[in-house]
Amino acid sequence: MSNQTQLEFLLSLFHKQQFSLFDEEAKQLLENPLHPLIKAKVLSWYAQSQQQQHKLSQAITGYEQAIQAAKDAEDYDGVQTLEEQYKHLLEQQKALNITANAPRSDDPLQAGISQLRVQNTSRAETLLLSSVAQSDEEGDPKGRVLSRLALARIPTYKKAMIAQALEIAQQEGDMNLVTAVKKTMDQMGESITPHVF
Repeated sequence: MSNQTQLEFLLSLFHKQQFSLFDEEAKQLLENPLHPLIKAKVLSWYAQSQQQQHKLSQAITGYEQAIQAAKDAEDYDGVQTLEEQYKHLLEQQKALNITANAPRSDDPLQAGISQLRVQNTSRAETLLLSSVAQSDEEGDPKGRVLSRLALARIPTYKKAMIAQALEIAQQEGDMNLVTAVKKTMDQMGESITPHVF
């Protein structure tokens, strides 16, 4: 089978999204000496196939090899396109690594605090707002105060959440909660107005 015929066959398998068949045929084709441009195309399709199958590390390796083959073929437009895909996959892998290292928790408060620690503010905001709603629904004073204090770490919520946390703690008459609010306020440079019990 000529290179052209093999390439057309691989392309038809790839477009039909028969990835497992494509992967096998691509591996066999790559064992033969190929023109660098054909090799770059096959490696590129192989990397895309791996990406479609959510095999991130194999896709990254495939793109690395495809980039090198495109450089060998002096296909600089191809190199640029492949490098963009490669960078995108590296960003995905980095995000997955951060997520994998984050503690698993069904508790939105703990998950939100974890996201604050890795400076993922938008995800932390979503989780902590969920925690505020959940603790309000459950009527748990401690949860209500702590979720608001955590959300207060996001600057746009700082004043409102501290005021709400302090109000809840004072209404409950729980000195431990008032102390927790006071310590948080001190850390954030906020002043407290005295409350008579």
